[in-house]
Amino acid sequence: MMSKYDQAEAYYKNALDIALIINDQASIALQYRNIAILYKLQNEIMKSIALFEKSMEIEVKINNQFNISKLKLEYGHALCLNNNTIKGLELLHSAKLFFVSQRLENELSTANQYIKQFEE
Repeated sequence: MMSKYDQAEAYYKNALDIALIINDQASIALQYRNIAILYKLQNEIMKSIALFEKSMEIEVKINNQFNISKLKLEYGHALCLNNNTIKGLELLHSAKLFFVSQRLENELSTANQYIKQFEE
């Protein structure tokens, strides 16, 4: 029987395949981010970082600030988990500033939790 993580990965990879076929850049970036978060949750940090970087490359071209900030949040956390706290915290603080400016309480709460984990 497949684990929940394996099931989620299969669904995300299927969605990625479809997004690649139809060349939907926003969906491609989203699925890379989803799979990266899944890897981060399973402590496969290097695999997650590689996918966060692919997603960021696309998101910067699209220039959707909300998605870029959500990505900075998870990518920054993965970098911190991989002992790259300087770059990781830089991304986390950048995301936090956006969330404050947009009054996004849930995302801000997550940013504060991640930052607290590595600044103390």
